[in-house]
Amino acid sequence: MVATNIDVAGPDGVRYEAMESPPTRPITFPGLVQPLQVWDGTVDFVIPFFANSEFARSLYSDSGSITLSVTVRYQACDDEQCFLPRTHTIDLDVPVDFGVVPAFEAMKGRDADVIDMDSMAHMTRLFERKAAEQHRDSSSTPTDRRSG
Repeated sequence: MVATNIDVAGPDGVRYEAMESPPTRPITFPGLVQPLQVWDGTVDFVIPFFANSEFARSLYSDSGSITLSVTVRYQACDDEQCFLPRTHTIDLDVPVDFGVVPAFEAMKGRDADVIDMDSMAHMTRLFERKAAEQHRDSSSTPTDRRSG
């Protein structure tokens, strides 16, 4: 038995979030102890993706689209049997555009919506957390220290 699996590959700098899929329903077959979880009919899967800031900068000189390679491995079943597993790969040309970017000097005049973002409050909290971690780690005994 092969569970449905979808792999997406794209240029460096593209990040993917967990796949969203609709709920399944159980189907039982003679000889199987546990029912299989299946989808019926046409099913939509969603894999959100976004570009990190380094990749976003490269879009200024590129064509405004990227190619994602999507590989789907699945096994179809009907009420009486499961068929041989199949694998399909397709390349998708996906248009990309900028969203909202911070109002850094380098971003001004670009195609993105530029907004003022006050990141100092977040940066201050990050420094405070890191300082507290270092203080906690330095004050612990050698047997208490975490490795990593």
